[in-house]
Amino acid sequence: MSSLPTNPTKDVHARQLLGQLKKTFEETSEDVSSAKDVKKTIDHLMNRLPLDQQCEQELGPRFLKLQDLLLCKNTAPSHRFRDIRDEIAEINKFLAKVDAKVDQDDFQALSQDQQRMIREADKHPLLKRLRVSYEFSLRQLKHDPRICFFLAIFPGNAILRKRFLIYWWIGEGLVRDEEEGERVFEELLDLELLIPYHTDKCPRVTKCKIVRWIRYMLISEARKEKLLNLEGGIPRFDPAHSRRTCLIAGHSSDLGIKTESTPSEKLRTIFNLNERDLDFQDQWFEDPKLLKYLSLRGISRITKLPESIRELASLEILDLKSCHNLETLPDAVISLEKLTHVDVSECYLLESLPKGLHNLTSLQVLKGFIIGSSQKSLIRLQHLPSLKNLKRLSIHVGSEATIQEGEFDYLEHLRQLRRLKISWGKADNVKMSVSFPPGLQKLNLEGIPYNSKPEWLTPSKLMNLDTLYIKGGKLRDLLAYEGEQWNVRYLVLSMPQINQETLMSKFPLLQYVKRLKWRDGKQSVEDEWSRDIGQ
Repeated sequence: MSSLPTNPTKDVHARQLLGQLKKTFEETSEDVSSAKDVKKTIDHLMNRLPLDQQCEQELGPRFLKLQDLLLCKNTAPSHRFRDIRDEIAEINKFLAKVDAKVDQDDFQALSQDQQRMIREADKHPLLKRLRVSYEFSLRQLKHDPRICFFLAIFPGNAILRKRFLIYWWIGEGLVRDEEEGERVFEELLDLELLIPYHTDKCPRVTKCKIVRWIRYMLISEARKEKLLNLEGGIPRFDPAHSRRTCLIAGHSSDLGIKTESTPSEKLRTIFNLNERDLDFQDQWFEDPKLLKYLSLRGISRITKLPESIRELASLEILDLKSCHNLETLPDAVISLEKLTHVDVSECYLLESLPKGLHNLTSLQVLKGFIIGSSQKSLIRLQHLPSLKNLKRLSIHVGSEATIQEGEFDYLEHLRQLRRLKISWGKADNVKMSVSFPPGLQKLNLEGIPYNSKPEWLTPSKLMNLDTLYIKGGKLRDLLAYEGEQWNVRYLVLSMPQINQETLMSKFPLLQYVKRLKWRDGKQSVEDEWSRDIGQ
């Protein structure tokens, strides 16, 4: 065994240590109970890396102890494995508490002065002026004013993702589809009810925030409409008058989601703001038969959904992104015929989606499709062409994946597909052919396992492609032996050695490019350029 580094909490070193621990558990012939759970926990920890400086300091002794246990050969294997299991469990427990604390700190109650100002908004000069401006904006917006009122539920420092807002609006019935949602989002930006949040120079807006004073004004107006109350200084939907509820860390029991009760049958939408530690109850899905939107995104304690989910006959959007401990989806999901959106991306313990999912012919968005071993994958890509309305698809090729010959060629039959992501969890250079649908506009490739450019990644096979991301992986030269020019306008790639002049010659329509680099296991921006902003 190679020698281990002296600082095992650093990202690349921690990955090395955890990888060797997992390998040790896989190769042992000892009868170690819960070995499978330990390996899953190790996978979860690896996905949680890198650690921040505070976590490195706090967990340093435990990682060093793991390193010692790995190298120690004098202790009986069963005792050694038990000690390793206990240390890993303590690390996982610590990180779960850190994540929960960060989220709760972000969701701070309004001060007494702020609450008084909101209650007396008609007397506050700035809020009065904002209300006049807001009423004028609503006349221009020409949409249900609740689109604005509902924004008040988010904490003052929240960074809101465009896609989350659009899916919520669809679930509420405030917009018909994603296209209308896109237009409403742009209008809210134009009216400055939302402001763009940028971390780079890309001209596209995918995240936004709410100005503090706009939020105060919206809370005041939503209270008048009996959509929100301010109990405890935290804006929340009024259960007496609202058809929606949200999960807030430390306050979920106040919102109609209680361990001892069932959500009201009148609920139309349930979504998670920052809860991570929710005890899920099977009976919760027995009453809200009119529920259209369910987002449990980021709740780590969920390991499975109850079979009673079949009772949600009206459900259209199911968002389980980043439920890191989710191990399975029940077969009952395939009975939800109205589903248009399913997101199980970043659910790293899932090994397959339910057999028959391809019969949900209303699906427009499917994120987190898994290609695993031939024994564990109950649904494969050849089943997907029946999804005639599918517009967005993300695929993860697992570390144990068996890729069948011609499997990725079935993608070309998804004629409505516009956005496709493929990520690889294995580094093996497994040859595969890919045939893309003709209307594909965005392609995201993560961890691509090829050293040289595959023949399917060429401009002639992606004539309508507008956005291309290539992040991580082994590919180092996208333009090798390339005679054609790309029509791509937005480009992100992990190939810092390609210079700007070469890029512009091969991508003459570029509006934005960002080049990434990896150092010590961490990703950072090498440089970026926008045609509107410049270098």
